[in-house]
Amino acid sequence: MKGMKNHAVLILLFLTMALAPLEAQHPSYQVASPDGSLELSVKVDERIGWTLKQNGLVVATSPSIAMELEREGVLGHQAAVRRSW
Repeated sequence: MKGMKNHAVLILLFLTMALAPLEAQHPSYQVASPDGSLELSVKVDERIGWTLKQNGLVVATSPSIAMELEREGVLGHQAAVRRSW
């Protein structure tokens, strides 16, 4: 039984280490109001999406954001963060 627990812990540790780089490739950014009642979360993966929470409850969300420009085409598909502050 004890050996089974050790194997389970090792498997969980391995999966955590193996999947960590996948999460790092899709960053998420949060900003909150000064009193903390509003929180905006922006996630960047193949598309850009956002969620707005008020006092911990989701009040608005967008699965994706994109803008189409005449010369540049669609901005927001295959999104990538170049830098953040």
